[in-house]
Amino acid sequence: MSTDVIPFGPLDFVLFAAMLAVSASTGIYHCYAGGGQKSTSKYLVADRKIGCVPIALSIFVSFTSAVAILGFPAEIFVHGIQYINFITKFLWAYPFAAYFFIPVFRSLNIISVYEYIGLRYHPTMQTTCALIFVLERLIYMATTMVGPALAVEAVQGYEVWHTLFFAGAIATFYTTLGGMKAVIWADVFQFFVMFGSVFAVTVLGLIAVGGIDNVLDNNNVENRLKLFDFTLDPMTRLSFFGLFFGSGIGTLGITLGQTNVQRYITAKSLAHARGSLLLSGVILFVMFPIMYFNGLVLYAFYNNQQTSLLPAINSTDWTPFTDSSNGVPVRYEPNYNSADQILMYFVSNQFGRIPGMQGLFVSCLFAGALSSVSSGINSVVACMLQDVIKPWRRWRLEKTKNKATQNDAWDTKLTKILNCIVGIVATLFGFLVPYLGTFVEITNITAGVFGGPLTGVFIMAMFIPRTNTLGTSIGLVIGFSFGVFMSAGPVVARQLDTQPLAIHKTQESEEKRFESRRHKIINDVTRRQG
Repeated sequence: MSTDVIPFGPLDFVLFAAMLAVSASTGIYHCYAGGGQKSTSKYLVADRKIGCVPIALSIFVSFTSAVAILGFPAEIFVHGIQYINFITKFLWAYPFAAYFFIPVFRSLNIISVYEYIGLRYHPTMQTTCALIFVLERLIYMATTMVGPALAVEAVQGYEVWHTLFFAGAIATFYTTLGGMKAVIWADVFQFFVMFGSVFAVTVLGLIAVGGIDNVLDNNNVENRLKLFDFTLDPMTRLSFFGLFFGSGIGTLGITLGQTNVQRYITAKSLAHARGSLLLSGVILFVMFPIMYFNGLVLYAFYNNQQTSLLPAINSTDWTPFTDSSNGVPVRYEPNYNSADQILMYFVSNQFGRIPGMQGLFVSCLFAGALSSVSSGINSVVACMLQDVIKPWRRWRLEKTKNKATQNDAWDTKLTKILNCIVGIVATLFGFLVPYLGTFVEITNITAGVFGGPLTGVFIMAMFIPRTNTLGTSIGLVIGFSFGVFMSAGPVVARQLDTQPLAIHKTQESEEKRFESRRHKIINDVTRRQG
């Protein structure tokens, strides 16, 4: 097998440019359509007139960035199928949010979710929670931009910072011009780009490996197909209860985050808002398993016997040979800088000669990144205006005893300026991401460190009437500090308790696979004779 990746062809560039042009054009269109973006209500919540389906697709796409498209297959490739339990949390987290959280926010006529915290407790709590969210969202936006940048670097050799800057500029451009309407309708288009690309890669990958049976057979080693681990040991890297309950709490934090709540508020009615979240969960249950399955396909395809992954694959022996035991050509993992690049290598090397295939896949990665970044920019700006700038104005007016005045036209211009600033800051954050770990690690850590304490604040505010500002503030500080303490160690020291499952096929694992295949054949023959 050759290590060479296939450069972009003319059709690849055309498809990629078309995706960017359509995304950017939504911003230009909504900048002028319907009288333009001349009020904060129209700019930040689309005048609350969007239907269920566009919001559902927008929620899904903004949640499913290159972190999922590249990170999920890399996680399964390295550690096995157990991460599929990640989706079980949505069975309870999304319905809970739809029937307990959404009605509260819809009834208050707010723009920022943290305005609720200000009404329930104190404006200081409102600003503090909003700033925690802003920091979390900046890290997440940066992570989503680095994904396609690493992929393009892997196969085309472009510098990461070039692609990073490009993605940030496009997302900032159409978000600044078109506001929330541009964000949502660009997400709808980007959903179909993502679905078509992921589905095509899965089908072509199955053909390259030789079918589902070969995928499962090659992965049936080293507990890679072990679906559930019901241990209660807190030191276990992944367990069913940790993903179902622990990660589910983090998902509640996402449903309570400004990025999601702002979409609920754009809906025409409460029914549309609830339906959008539940429908996005249904879409997720279809798409995520396909992404997980791609990790199994990668492991079955790269079936060499002498390469291991810790911390990254660095195979240098690319002399192809055939395994004399079964006649299957041995294929080696490519050299790369991050495990998150493996799927992009696979697509380029195996399918790069198909006209437009690489362009479609890179468009898919950029679609996920643009959606997450544009949604993040819009939500961060809403928080900055509603939770930082307006409370500061009120405090200043109270101190000077001046009469409060509202200038929505000026606030609309201010939000557009803030859009540009936030886009630039998020892009700069992207240069720190490669030093923090893999995409899945970063997103899980940020969800726990930032989302966990904020979720606790909302749950106490809604379900425990006796809680007050002081007690909730203390809980927020302790929860946030503890999360940072627990998460910083592995990131800084790179000393995770468990090691990745072996990527190479050891002699022992090959013997197990051969024995499993032999028993399968014997059972089939016995059943037919019987």
